[in-house]
Amino acid sequence: MNPVIGPETIIDERIYHTIKETKNGAGAPPIKTSAGWLHIAHGVRNCAAGLRYVLYAFLCDPKEPWLRIASPGGYFLAPWGTEEFVGDVGNVAFANGLVTRDSAEIYLYYSTADTRLHVAKTDVDTLVDYVLNTPVDPLFSNACAAQCHALYQRNLRAKD
Repeated sequence: MNPVIGPETIIDERIYHTIKETKNGAGAPPIKTSAGWLHIAHGVRNCAAGLRYVLYAFLCDPKEPWLRIASPGGYFLAPWGTEEFVGDVGNVAFANGLVTRDSAEIYLYYSTADTRLHVAKTDVDTLVDYVLNTPVDPLFSNACAAQCHALYQRNLRAKD
């Protein structure tokens, strides 16, 4: 225990065979929402092209912010296209910060390939909906494929 900080609690651990199997870490400061503390973090996984950094989100309890209450599987932002993929360190997306506005808009600042800084716009309700309604990672390839198929079928039915 650190005598200056006090007890430390891991709120989001690395998990084998996921987007955060090699490393994970905090990104932008958490946002307090009516559903809880919304976190944007980065996850790192080894792949054929080297390490791949992506952004993911999770939610912690509003009254006990060290308790994770929702953790969707997968990522919500990854390098896309040549402009975001190629640079000093390819295949990297990393959150640098965010700004929230009274209208509940969120401007997420992120870097790609350690070469460019971008800003993406969304809103609190959309991110919270994503975190609460995206299923957790089932951790096995066949279960992931079945989950993707079920989501695809559900989306087809919703489209009709």
